[in-house]
Amino acid sequence: MNIIPNGTRVVIKDINLQARTQSVCMFGEGNTTVEYRIIYWKGGERIDTWVFDWEIEVFIDKSKPAGMVNYETDTNKLIG
Repeated sequence: MNIIPNGTRVVIKDINLQARTQSVCMFGEGNTTVEYRIIYWKGGERIDTWVFDWEIEVFIDKSKPAGMVNYETDTNKLIG
């Protein structure tokens, strides 16, 4: 079982909302059920709630850094 570390950016699957993990709670026979306390902002208000592990996934940033890319070596060259 992989536990998501505190402070990790996650996405709530059903509503595609980004949040951060704050706490983890494992319970049940053999600690088979995992819940995470997540925190996010909505309308300027800080909201924290508990979600089950199957309701979230780790956020993977697919953006590229600024600069020129050398496609032969797949390295990034920053301008300036």
